[in-house]
Amino acid sequence: MSATADFRVIAARDLELRRGDDVDPDEDDAYAEDELEFEDLDLEELPLAYVDDPDEDESTNDELDINLAVANEEQDLEEEYLGILEIENSGFQDEEIGITYDYGEDVDEDGPVDEETVNGIFQFEIDDDQISPAGAENEPDETVTIEAGETETIDLIVEIDENDVDEIGEAADVSDNPFDQQEEDVDLLDQIEVGIVEAED
Repeated sequence: MSATADFRVIAARDLELRRGDDVDPDEDDAYAEDELEFEDLDLEELPLAYVDDPDEDESTNDELDINLAVANEEQDLEEEYLGILEIENSGFQDEEIGITYDYGEDVDEDGPVDEETVNGIFQFEIDDDQISPAGAENEPDETVTIEAGETETIDLIVEIDENDVDEIGEAADVSDNPFDQQEEDVDLLDQIEVGIVEAED
């Protein structure tokens, strides 16, 4: 059984999101060369991520596809995908940016996997500032200013603890048969929206 995220990126005006320069599937076995076929994955391969290669697919913003699969096993997990994305401010003024989520079909505010669980599992950061949601609210925990013409790298931290394992297992609704557990996937995240945060008056 695995927790999965297969999501696209929606970016606001004058922002361009693309795969980070440090993502190299040939050198780093944390990344796959091709899009993930979740039903065919071996749990021993996980965690595993895929990000569209802009040199091959010209993939930026809403054409950028990201897949991620993590084995839902009885152990704590922390996986760091440093520099997984780059964000460029191609406009003429500095912009304050943050990330919100479009949650997967297996996420329900009434549980067992709710928005707060997903916010804790997937954490997007710039220079250790978490720009994605935290807690129960779907709003950026912090915002970061990107100067006009500048590019910043975005890290993705994936953390799963024992409570998350239990909730994901319950959402999968599998039996105690270990073979059933390996076949079930739980969809947690469908889209991230990278937006400009307007200054308050």
